[in-house]
Amino acid sequence: MSFSLRLLAALVSPACFISAVTAAAAQPETLFSDDFATGVGPAWKTTHPAFSLSAVTAPAQSPSAGKPAAVYAHTGAGDKADDRHAAGATFPPVTLQPGETLTLSLDYKGVSYEANTGNRILFGLADSNGSGSLAGGRGYLAGIRADARSGRPGGQAAAHGNFYQFDAGLPGRHDAGSLGRELDGKGFYFYGAPATPDAGGNLADAFHLVFAITRKPAGDMTLRASWKNITTGQACAIITALPAGQTAAPLTRFDTLAIGGARRGNTFAITNVTVTRTAAPVIAADPLEKTSAYSLEITPDGLPTKNYFPIGLRSGGTPPQVVRLVAHAGFNLWQDYQVARPENNKAITTTKRGADDTAALFTHGMFGYTQAKDQSMPPGADGKPLDMKKLPAEAPGYGLVTLGMNEDGDPGRLSSGSKLAFNIFSPGRRAHHLAKKRVTGEVVGATWPLGKPTLFWGMENEWEGSLNYAPEAKAAFADWLAKTYDNNIAALNEAWAPDVSSAAAAAARYPKNTAFTVAAAASVSAPAYKTFAEAAANPARGDDFVLRPGAYLDWYTFQSEAFTDFQSESAHTLNEADPLHRPVVYKSTQQSIDMPIVMRTRGTFDHERFANLMRDISGGLYGVNIYGSGDRQAYEINYTYHCIQPLAAQPGPYGVMTPEMNNHNGPGDQWAATYWRVLPNGLKATNYFAPGYKGAKNDYATFGHIDSVTGLPRDKMFYAARWAHMIHRTEALWKNVQPAAALPKVALLLPRRDALIGLTAPNTPSKWASPENNRVQLYRWLRQQGYWVDILPYDKLAAPYLTPARYQALFLAGAEHLTPAETAAITGYVETGGLLVADERPGHYDEHHRVRRQFENLLGLAFKRWDKATRYELSGDYKGITVNGLVPFDVRTATVLEKTPDGHPLVTQRSQGKGRVLHFAFRLGSMYSPDDVENLRQLYEATAENTADTGEDFVEKSTARFREGRLIAAYLARNRIRPAYTVKSPKAQNALQPWVRLEQPNTDANGNLVLTYSTDASRRTRDRQPVFPAATAELTLPGGPWSVAVYAPAEHAGLGLLPLQALGDDRYRIALPELETAGVIYLLKNHAPLLGIPRIRGIALAPDKHAARVKPGQTFPVTVQLLQPAASLPAGGALRLEALEGWTVAPEKITTDALPPDTIREYTFQVTVPADAATHPGPDLPPLVARWNDGRQQDRAICTANVELLPPSP
Repeated sequence: MSFSLRLLAALVSPACFISAVTAAAAQPETLFSDDFATGVGPAWKTTHPAFSLSAVTAPAQSPSAGKPAAVYAHTGAGDKADDRHAAGATFPPVTLQPGETLTLSLDYKGVSYEANTGNRILFGLADSNGSGSLAGGRGYLAGIRADARSGRPGGQAAAHGNFYQFDAGLPGRHDAGSLGRELDGKGFYFYGAPATPDAGGNLADAFHLVFAITRKPAGDMTLRASWKNITTGQACAIITALPAGQTAAPLTRFDTLAIGGARRGNTFAITNVTVTRTAAPVIAADPLEKTSAYSLEITPDGLPTKNYFPIGLRSGGTPPQVVRLVAHAGFNLWQDYQVARPENNKAITTTKRGADDTAALFTHGMFGYTQAKDQSMPPGADGKPLDMKKLPAEAPGYGLVTLGMNEDGDPGRLSSGSKLAFNIFSPGRRAHHLAKKRVTGEVVGATWPLGKPTLFWGMENEWEGSLNYAPEAKAAFADWLAKTYDNNIAALNEAWAPDVSSAAAAAARYPKNTAFTVAAAASVSAPAYKTFAEAAANPARGDDFVLRPGAYLDWYTFQSEAFTDFQSESAHTLNEADPLHRPVVYKSTQQSIDMPIVMRTRGTFDHERFANLMRDISGGLYGVNIYGSGDRQAYEINYTYHCIQPLAAQPGPYGVMTPEMNNHNGPGDQWAATYWRVLPNGLKATNYFAPGYKGAKNDYATFGHIDSVTGLPRDKMFYAARWAHMIHRTEALWKNVQPAAALPKVALLLPRRDALIGLTAPNTPSKWASPENNRVQLYRWLRQQGYWVDILPYDKLAAPYLTPARYQALFLAGAEHLTPAETAAITGYVETGGLLVADERPGHYDEHHRVRRQFENLLGLAFKRWDKATRYELSGDYKGITVNGLVPFDVRTATVLEKTPDGHPLVTQRSQGKGRVLHFAFRLGSMYSPDDVENLRQLYEATAENTADTGEDFVEKSTARFREGRLIAAYLARNRIRPAYTVKSPKAQNALQPWVRLEQPNTDANGNLVLTYSTDASRRTRDRQPVFPAATAELTLPGGPWSVAVYAPAEHAGLGLLPLQALGDDRYRIALPELETAGVIYLLKNHAPLLGIPRIRGIALAPDKHAARVKPGQTFPVTVQLLQPAASLPAGGALRLEALEGWTVAPEKITTDALPPDTIREYTFQVTVPADAATHPGPDLPPLVARWNDGRQQDRAICTANVELLPPSP
């Protein structure tokens, strides 16, 4: 079933979006009251004749200084010693509404306790089910330990109370139905003996006991019990929460109170027993506490429109005040950590929702996505999860459960979360996992359609498979081999032969690795398998990616297909079982894209295959965690964007969702230069990691947007807020744009087969490095020269995707392994007019590593054996460039364009049909120039241990001449393919263009264009990002004519106009402003008005050096800009500036004048910070929200700027 975000409005209820409030206290309504002034009335009943509630006869026993009271005691026989009993009384039935609280309170004093650690004093509230007594009722109890002795196990600090639930009346076993609790205060219990009441005990003291049940706005229930020693003032409380989503929904109806004990040895007195109901407070909502305040695509009721753009900041124990800051910053999506895990009986056990999740989802009205993550073990015959140490074992109803294992037969860590030990080929484990996904969809999907604002399912957490050598995997592999090789065992033996040349190349590059030697390869005998079962019993091992590449490719491909298909089946099971058929967004990672080492060691996941399988239930989003910055981030997002796109002439309504994304520990200017430019590369939803907070640890501190030491926003938090609000200003545009047609672009294939068996550079210390033939570097060189580049998966090597009209050139860098269908499609592309640019030996092998020489006729070359180690330094204009891996070949029908002094061809070209092929006899992605050493170093060295952050270091001083990119551009120019854009500035001391990026224009159905202008995120002085001078760009802008563009910088929310000059053929000259990090360029022909809030001047600046820092009591001016692109705006509009409750804005409203097209008019408001603003718990980024309408009710334009307000000093 396909799913569109147009359906999202049906998934949530307005009740889910309760704002932060100021509330007028409501007066409690008394439902029951008894001070026993006239004795114990007939309303009181005990649950067993052995217990009584009678009037106090000894005044000293009363909790209230000799006033009337009642004594609860064990006075008979016939009960069970371990049971719990109580005295109960009824009151008018109450059904708690959201926001209401029901409270039982009483005064209490002990008379005598037995010496037993199981004794409890019980008090609580129940529903009698119409019986008028506790015997047939159900309810909740608080139990406080009571013991004649002090210092019982756990000590006074830990020995406190607990909550219990009973469903079939009292009596019942004393410890049944435990609900757990959290302690508030220092724990203590009732203790002491009558003979020595003052010997350290509290038996002689009076207490006030309170039991309160609160129904939260979203339906969750909170139980709170407290006991305060009136004599000493000592107090303690316990708390627990009952999620609305549990299968047995929390009770909401109550009509009976219960006061009693567990076990027999408790005698105590009570008085002043009351039950009150406190109604929901009168709410005065501050609209700026709701996410709908910052977006025109979230209705005032908190429902998303079809143009909603999900923007999240992934939590992890974040304090509610930081969640409030995140909401003020424009974020509206939250990964809900109340992960539902239905058990086999379809009951739901839930992880307790934290305060951060509750605040985000219900206080601030963020949309959630529930993480369907479960790798639990199937139950055995006894109903308990199977013991992984005792596998294999049968799981009744599911089948045999066995372990996955590595190449040495070791299952690794034996725990329910072990991804290696989870054997997807095990029938029982597989069936149980799918059953759990089905029940998750059925039960959770049905239980929480309204109680949780869940828009889509998240699924798993970076589970990307591993090579599984279990016997079941090998058996399935045999069938796969037979089908793949069409039952031709000779074909398999050909493919699995050892590759001595590959081993020789590896030995030359890695001389210290004893596995990569010619002798090692020669020691592997040529295969002579007679059956596919025999071959499958000997699959490739770790080093075989060099020694037996064909065997390794087959084994990995089989495992990749099996694992990817299994996760697709799981996702479809979840989606189909969910009554609302919510989309599913899998949480994969960038590590399985183009990083050879981690691809081989921790992942068999195939993005291309998974995207094709998931498109129908994706809701338009493809999930992948991506960390990093600059060109690599754009490269990876662009690749996954093309994975999720269908094979069609024009892009479909699909894009990338990043469940986690960040520039690691990088600063704000790098953050901005990275994340503004990923939008035109296909990002359609995100969940950044992480907010951070004071005292955060590990990744939550390192990657946090809040400083873990000071608790104040880092500079990247300010940029993150401006990024979110920038999207909200033109949210429908960003939601719907796709790359414009007829752009001058080139394509670069990402050949994952070659990446998988590729080597990294010998000096690479990071396991996250790219292959030695580094396609990220090639992408960077092309971008430095001004080319727009798309990164394509294999399945897009076909018409109508790969056509000369769409891509002027196709780059094959290190693409030696191609299928016959892929080579045929590429040949067809060339023959119809495309340019193929290739290196190494493209298509030399098929997908099984069998030599097929598929492109030799097209290239006009005959390749020879290649050691992949030869190096050569170029001369002439490109002197200083060292090229690696000179490929030996004979020239047949190609033309030699460049050769070495000894006659070795370096560059050749040949025509075929209407197109041409250009071949470089060296690895394009491994060129090296000493004067570019700083740029190269950061591609191979990680800046911190255990993070995939290669490419994130900075270039402080550069002597780079960008020879590598200029070399490639020169040969493209010979084939009439010129850069898509040029950027020049007379003020730039060195070349400006290589350090900046203009992304390809995106367009919507209304003909509007949008693109971004940014730095490459690497150039930096020691202290901060330099400001690049104003420049002039020439680029292709389809869909014109255009005369003016609107520019919005990343440093503030203001707008500026950029004049355009038409040059013909959709080419324009545009004047670009100074550039610190990034900005958006809008070309709008049919769009609503735009609002801007330029930099607030004349007051202090926040740490990012751009946002304003304000003080309590301060008044400052705020300028709001109004612009109507491409059309005039009549007079009579209404402009407002909104601030948090307590802040004042003057005037309240401004009536706007008539406005000519493409003209910015400014209006000024005065904003005053309340004098007591510093009393709030920090940190915060208070918002200032400008809204405009045309005199009617519905706002048509929005813009938000955040200021910084420091919290009070300690």
